[in-house]
Amino acid sequence: TSCVNLRHKKTTTSSVFEEFLVTSKANQAFSESKKINDDQLEAERIDKWFNKLETDLQKLFEDKELKLFFKSDSFSFEIRQKHKEPYTFQSLSSGFSSIMAIYADLITKVSLRAIDPEELTGIVMIDEIDAHLHVSLQKKILSFLTSAFPKVQFIVTTHSPFVVSSVKDAVIYDLSKLEQVEDLSMYSYEAVLEGLFGVLPISNLLQQNIEALAKILEKQPIDTQEVQALLDKLPQDEDSLDSESLYFVNSAKLAINKAKG
Repeated sequence: TSCVNLRHKKTTTSSVFEEFLVTSKANQAFSESKKINDDQLEAERIDKWFNKLETDLQKLFEDKELKLFFKSDSFSFEIRQKHKEPYTFQSLSSGFSSIMAIYADLITKVSLRAIDPEELTGIVMIDEIDAHLHVSLQKKILSFLTSAFPKVQFIVTTHSPFVVSSVKDAVIYDLSKLEQVEDLSMYSYEAVLEGLFGVLPISNLLQQNIEALAKILEKQPIDTQEVQALLDKLPQDEDSLDSESLYFVNSAKLAINKAKG
């Protein structure tokens, strides 16, 4: 029964959000019409809001060509991506639906208050933010929300190392030990699992820096200052690195020593 109710709740949230979108699109048309509202400022505000929504969807689905399309014949919306069949908010997976439920609530408040999304302030508390999310979504949900609403403070609970290490400016508090934890964005998932959660896989930021380090090491002669700058960004505790990252770190140190003669 709970599963049915959960699906019904998500469908209801998606349907209500789409109804709000349709109403907003109608208000935009009324505002643009000189015979009805004739309010160009309001029309521009709504248009800016829709552009913000589409941009955020592009980030969430990692597709800069994604389009939010309004079907005037059926008064409905669908999401369009190349090489995919158009789909609706109601047909999203449970993971994306969970993210959209949070996002829709906030972006709707932005429109109703007639303010810029960047100016929305407040505190949002989310319990078990990683629940029912695929690993790929656990890695992006917190950074997506903080990017979409930069002045909103998100307080979340999680058991996921992917969430914990997904942003670099978060305050992390271990409830089991009642202590604050240092920034974990540069540590591997393995290190976070073992150190924070006590479970014996690399964060996006760490992976990006390791890949950058690998590319620099391919160049000859190497730029020792550039290599050292990247090394300084990495965790100094080698035990917190996975084997692949440790290999490139040691290779970089060896290359610097050779360059110095």
